[in-house]
Amino acid sequence: MTRRYRITVEGKTFEVEVESIDSVPTTQAIPQPQVQIAPTPPPPPQEPSAGPAMVKPVFAKNVISPIPGKIKQIAVKVGQAVAPGDLLMVIEAMKMDNEILCDVNATVAELLVKEGDSVSIGQPIVRYA
Repeated sequence: MTRRYRITVEGKTFEVEVESIDSVPTTQAIPQPQVQIAPTPPPPPQEPSAGPAMVKPVFAKNVISPIPGKIKQIAVKVGQAVAPGDLLMVIEAMKMDNEILCDVNATVAELLVKEGDSVSIGQPIVRYA
C-alpha cells in the first residue's frame, strides 16, 4: 500500500510517497489470562463476650490549648454556662487568630490564663465545674 505525503523542511516543500513493506498490523491483541475469584464466606457470628460493659465517656474537666501562641481574647467568665460551639477564647499564633470553642455543656469553673499570656500546646487554659 502506497501513501502520498507533503512535508516542509526548512521552508522547502517536498512531496513523498511512502510504501508499506509489510502487511502485518502494528498492534495485536494480547490474550488476558482468565482469573476466577471465589467470594469469601462471611465470618461466623461470634458469641457476645463477657467483657466490660459500655460506659458513657465523661468529658474532660480541662480545656487544653491545641496550639502554642498568645491569649488574645477571653470570651467567657467564671460561673458562665457554656454549650458546644460557644467561643471560649482566641489564641493568636503566627499572626492568625484561632478560636477555641466549647465542645460540651458545662460551667466555667476557672480561667487558667489571662489575656496576653503565652501558652504552649497541651497547656490547660479553662477548667469546667
